[in-house]
Amino acid sequence: ITTILLLQNTDITSLPSMDTLLSQHIDLTQVKKIGEGTFGEAYISHNVVLKIVPMEGSILVNGEPQKKADEILAEVAITLEA
Repeated sequence: ITTILLLQNTDITSLPSMDTLLSQHIDLTQVKKIGEGTFGEAYISHNVVLKIVPMEGSILVNGEPQKKADEILAEVAITLEA
């Protein structure tokens, strides 16, 4: 399991693109959206599930305010246990 947390104020110029990062783990041509909810959106590629979780921002996501980092902590803990 790989968990990557990036705050919106992270200096993104020092980070690889999302395509570069994800293509190390999955075939990007096979990604399909499987759901969305309060925490963000979920995608699948073969046996890998991706959860994209925007946080600490002011833009609404799926009609809901973004979560604060401390609110995501329980979700991360559950993901790491699975």
